[in-house]
Amino acid sequence: MTRKEHLLTILAEECAEIAKCASKALRFGLHDKEPGQEFINADRISQEYGDLLGVYKLLVRDGYVKNPVAGAVQAKIDKVTAFLKVSKTCGTLESEDEPLPLVVRFQRHRWSDARRQMDAMKNGETLTLPMAEFFNVSASRARLNDAYQGTRSWTISRKGGILTINCSKPHSSHPSHSYEKHMAKTLRKPARLAPPKPLPGVRSVHPQNPGTLARA
Repeated sequence: MTRKEHLLTILAEECAEIAKCASKALRFGLHDKEPGQEFINADRISQEYGDLLGVYKLLVRDGYVKNPVAGAVQAKIDKVTAFLKVSKTCGTLESEDEPLPLVVRFQRHRWSDARRQMDAMKNGETLTLPMAEFFNVSASRARLNDAYQGTRSWTISRKGGILTINCSKPHSSHPSHSYEKHMAKTLRKPARLAPPKPLPGVRSVHPQNPGTLARA
């Protein structure tokens, strides 16, 4: 590969890295820090953009590409802003102060009393319920944690026949984590089935023909 081909390949790789970080931010939030990573998603996007800009400047310096023409960046900003307004008019763009999509789709009229009480909690509040509500509370916790996407988080503790539910703002929010923990705790292992009883008069599998049974 020539120097030009190497630089263009690196440019493509850096674009892919930005796309990957943007996807992570969409799934888990800009302020989430992936396990094993040092920086939150917003900072990783900035870092990858710096890498992309560095490679692009090398291409400019070597004469393979040119810098954007004057006013091109502002023209793009104006274009995106205009189309965002169109999207808002079409109802496909949500305002920052609007409820989260899953919250809007809640069918509250079908909720249990336990879920209603949990949804009404604010960060820092505690709720106690009897142990009989355990399965309702467990399912509600998983659903609410996923729906509120890290703005609020519910945890459950059990002691002496009493459930204690705490509501707080999580430090890191992976929507999938609450669901995985919920499933690990609430799903029971399948019961072990007793081995089938042998049929009367049947002793074992025929040694020369496994498809037939040897009679006793």
